[in-house]
Amino acid sequence: MFKKRIIYKIILLLILSFTSIIATQNKSNIKKPIHYHHKKFKYQLFDQTPLKYVSYCQFISCYIKNINNNHLFHSSSKHNHIISSLIDNIHLSDKQLNNFTINQTQISNSSLKSMLIRESSFKLTSFKNSNIQNTVFQNTTFEKVSFPDTTLKQTIFLNCVIDTETETILKNQDVILGFKELEKRAAKKSHLSHHPFFNITFKKLNLNHIQFHHTTFDFCNIDTVTLRNAALKNNTLYKTNLSKIQGYQIHITNSTIKDSTITDSNIENATLKNTTFINTTFNNINFDHSNWDTITLINSKFIDCSFENITTNNIRLINSATFAKKKK
Repeated sequence: MFKKRIIYKIILLLILSFTSIIATQNKSNIKKPIHYHHKKFKYQLFDQTPLKYVSYCQFISCYIKNINNNHLFHSSSKHNHIISSLIDNIHLSDKQLNNFTINQTQISNSSLKSMLIRESSFKLTSFKNSNIQNTVFQNTTFEKVSFPDTTLKQTIFLNCVIDTETETILKNQDVILGFKELEKRAAKKSHLSHHPFFNITFKKLNLNHIQFHHTTFDFCNIDTVTLRNAALKNNTLYKTNLSKIQGYQIHITNSTIKDSTITDSNIENATLKNTTFINTTFNNINFDHSNWDTITLINSKFIDCSFENITTNNIRLINSATFAKKKK
C-alpha cells in the first residue's frame, strides 16, 4: 500500500509538470465556446476554462481548477472519465452528475453541495481539504477512496457499493450509509435538508418523525413507508408516486407536489399548509380530522377519499372540484 501511495504522488507531480508547460496555450482559449463530445484530453490545464457541455470525454493526467459552478458540467454532462488528474478549487452545487468515472485523482480545496451523483465510480481517489454536504450518491462505487482533512455533512449513500477501507473512513463522518441508516436518523427525529432525490425507490421503511427540509423528490417511488409525525417543509415532489403511506399527523408545509399520485394511504390528522398541488391524483386516502390551510389545488382530483371532520381555510380550487367530496 505504501508503495502504491508513492507511485500515486509521483504521478501527481508529473501531471503538474506537463500541465504547466501548456498553461499559456489553454488560457488563451478561455473565451471560446466549449461543447465537447467524445474527445480525449491529455496533460492539459483547464484553469478558469469553461467545461459546461461535456459528455463522453476523457481527461487523462489533466489539471482542472478554478472553474465557476456555472461553467462546469451542465446536467447534460455525462459519461465523462477523469483519470490520474488533479482537481483544485472547484465548488459545485445543485447539479446532477451521471456516469462519471474518477480514478487515481486528487480533489483538493473543493466542495460538493446539494449534489446528486448517480451511476458513477470513484477509485483510488482522494478528497483533500474539501467539503461535501447535503449530497446524495446513488448507485455509485467507491474503492480505496480517502478524505484527508475533508468534512462530510449530511451526505447520503443509497444503493452504493463501498469497499471496507472506504466504509471505515466514512463511518467517522456525518454520513448516511443506506436505507437502514436513514431509518436510524428518523428515529432520532433528524432534520435532513437540501437533498436531491431522483428515481429512487423508498420501500418498506420506517421514517416516523423524520424531517425533510428543502428537499426534492423527482421521479421517485415511495411505497409502504410510515411517516407518522414526519415533516415535509419547503419540499418539491415531481412525478413521484406514493402508495400505502402511513402518515398520521404528518406536516406538509410550503411545498409543491406536481404530476404525482398518492394512493391507498392514511393521512389522518395531518396538517397541510401553504402548499400547492398540481395535476395530482389522490385515490383512497383517509384525510379525516386533517387541517388544510392556504392550499392551492390545480387540475387535481380525489377518488374515494374520506374527509370527515376536516378544517379548511383559504382553499383555492382550479379545476379540482372533487376536493372534500364525501366518499361514496
